[in-house]
Amino acid sequence: MWWWLLLPLLWALEQAQAEEPGKLSQADDGGVPDRSFWAAYNRYTLEVPESVTVQEGLCVLVPCTFFHSGLQSSTDTVFGYWFLDGTNVGRGSPVATNNPHRDVDMETRGRFQLVGDPQDNNCSLGIRDAKRKDTGRYLFRIQSSSVKHSYKDKQLSLSVTDLTEVPVVDVPESLQSGRRSNITCLVPWACEQGTPPVFSWRSSSPTVLEPGANPTPVLPITPSPEDHGANLTCQATFPGVGVTVERTVRLNVYYAPQNLSISVTRGAGTGSQVLANGSSLEVEEGESLCFTCIVMASHPPATLLWARNDLVSGPSQPSGNETLWLVWARAEDSGEYVCRVQNPLGMQDTSVVLLVKSPLKLLGPSCSWGAEWLHCTCASRAWPPPTLQWRLGDALLAEGSGNTSVAVTSSSARLWVNSSLSFRQGFSSSLRLSCEAQNAYGAQSAPILLLLAPKDTKGMWRGMVQGAITGAGVTALLAAGLCLIFFVVKTCRRKSVRKTRLRDSAHPAVSSFFLGHLKSSSPPEGPPPGAATPPETTPPNETTPPNEATSYRLASPTEGEEPELHYASLSFGSLKPRTTQDQDSNNTEYAEVKIRKG
Repeated sequence: MWWWLLLPLLWALEQAQAEEPGKLSQADDGGVPDRSFWAAYNRYTLEVPESVTVQEGLCVLVPCTFFHSGLQSSTDTVFGYWFLDGTNVGRGSPVATNNPHRDVDMETRGRFQLVGDPQDNNCSLGIRDAKRKDTGRYLFRIQSSSVKHSYKDKQLSLSVTDLTEVPVVDVPESLQSGRRSNITCLVPWACEQGTPPVFSWRSSSPTVLEPGANPTPVLPITPSPEDHGANLTCQATFPGVGVTVERTVRLNVYYAPQNLSISVTRGAGTGSQVLANGSSLEVEEGESLCFTCIVMASHPPATLLWARNDLVSGPSQPSGNETLWLVWARAEDSGEYVCRVQNPLGMQDTSVVLLVKSPLKLLGPSCSWGAEWLHCTCASRAWPPPTLQWRLGDALLAEGSGNTSVAVTSSSARLWVNSSLSFRQGFSSSLRLSCEAQNAYGAQSAPILLLLAPKDTKGMWRGMVQGAITGAGVTALLAAGLCLIFFVVKTCRRKSVRKTRLRDSAHPAVSSFFLGHLKSSSPPEGPPPGAATPPETTPPNETTPPNEATSYRLASPTEGEEPELHYASLSFGSLKPRTTQDQDSNNTEYAEVKIRKG
């Protein structure tokens, strides 16, 4: 109980020691209770976190409250001080104070601030732009006209660590090529009271950053397809502490398909060839081809499809290429092949023109007589499509020549070309009519020999009977000769076969032969109704040749008529060129048919 009697004396002693400059408020050791004793009776207390951690360059607010029983007058001005542990509180500089007449430490000036009001028992400390050298222990001290006290028993431990926070780069979800967008760099963890960071940008693509752009947290860009996948880095530098942090993102740019091409592989073991858009490719009939459509760049991935004329393949799964196989190419496969690629942002086409060369085939000519007009038709099949023309003797019968006695019309359907000839004029004996077909790879000609017959019917029949008798005699001789030839052929079979082959290759076979006797009734007064516009021959399809023309036998002539025309129609269905160098020759062998006069 005797301790209570000493309380006034001890209090006076404490005040005297607190007034002594350079000394912290403390009691003597000679049997005087320590500060915890006074705290137990609420003489003075301090509430502050024992340790606080902050990253370099950032801010922190340390909450703090205090109490001292000596501060009883509300009119007494109270000053608060924060000191780095070990600093002389009388002569040293505090790191923060509300006393305007007291200089603060140069290292912490402007960064440490006593944000609390000691008049209200608030000693909260604000720290911004924290530096690594700020790490240490700090104590709080109060002074007034009646109290001077340092809270050494309850100090603040401050730890400044490396800055591990990085910027946040805000990129729009859909960056489209050619469309302007903004990319923002954010540092949400930086305090508003701190020194603002300085932003800068760099990119692996030279087209992302605009020349002369200001170093701001907002970066305007107009991306291109080349910028897809490029790295974009935002740097944030805190000038108060000289610390720089950065964040890198990869740009995801959406764009329409780019750099489309077609490559072709011809047969096994051959390399591929890249074809320019719209180029032509010539192949032989029977070749096998592989077309590959390649799109070098597309985001999102594009779908590919092939189209030829009106035929379109189904779209493929999104990928980088699509293959079209063409096995045993035919002339009908000729045409423009288009590869089309598309994605939600656009579409692109590229094409190649395929030319499958088909051997020239000539069918006809075949003729028929109507009234006073002779009608002939001729057809040819080849690729490239051939041209057809008629010759009467050495004269070329041109279409649309204005000659009222000759009418030539032509029509075409893909590989087939048809031509019809209608003419009426005086004929001479042994007149040669020919149909000629020609394209860039060859020419063929098929002739017809027109013969003049006597006018009287009796002579005609007499000639036919004589011909029949002569034919019977020839047949008998042939029968006798065959018996002899049978034995010769048996011994020389191989030689005969070889000769037959050579003969077949040199002379085209006659596939059909038509002989007719053309006669007409009394001549009409004018041209036939179809002279101005002769009938057109319906073009055959690509696989079926035109029908062979048939011959007609008309009524017998009356006495006194002029000799009339006989004709023979020869159709060469299996013409073979002699050699390559003779391919352009227009000379074709034909048979000559004559009828003797009675």
